[in-house]
Amino acid sequence: MSGNLYVRFEFEADPLIVIEGEDQPFKASGFMSVPSPLVSTYQIGGWYLGTAVLIPDAFIFKNRVAFESPSLRVTLLQENQLQSLWFGGGIAREIAPGLSAGVSVFATHESESQLSFLRFEVASDPPAVTEITSNLDLSVWNLVAIAGLYWQAHPKLGLGLRSRVPPIKLTGSADIYEAALSASAEMDAAVE
Repeated sequence: MSGNLYVRFEFEADPLIVIEGEDQPFKASGFMSVPSPLVSTYQIGGWYLGTAVLIPDAFIFKNRVAFESPSLRVTLLQENQLQSLWFGGGIAREIAPGLSAGVSVFATHESESQLSFLRFEVASDPPAVTEITSNLDLSVWNLVAIAGLYWQAHPKLGLGLRSRVPPIKLTGSADIYEAALSASAEMDAAVE
């Protein structure tokens, strides 16, 4: 049996901004994962081996909010998703009584997706509307190595030291889209 644990979060600000002297509240919610591992360990002779699948980060945020004043209406739609997944293994050995050394290597996948839509409606004469759309999708595979030492100084006291090299990018991709649209009665008359 396996599973993930998620934490629901909420953010609220009143006011977030003030438009034409009017307070505009903001409220958003989403989910974050509690880091969860699946680890297997083995011993072969004096060597200790391990394999792991780690889900250190998952974040999901969706929100729709509208701000209004006598002459302006703003609508904001947002959706953000961040995920991280680590696959790897490690090997360790006792190199002296009470002193062990090891190294782990992980292939990591980081992905991010963001979508936002912003609409401004100006109640003027003539009325005007502006819409801005933005979409971003990223995906990166990295290689990460971690080396460590562990010293069992006393049966009730152990000290560890680790060093992690910067990630080495294996492959990655990005897809970016942005668009802006403005319309007003003056523009409609010009088109005819």
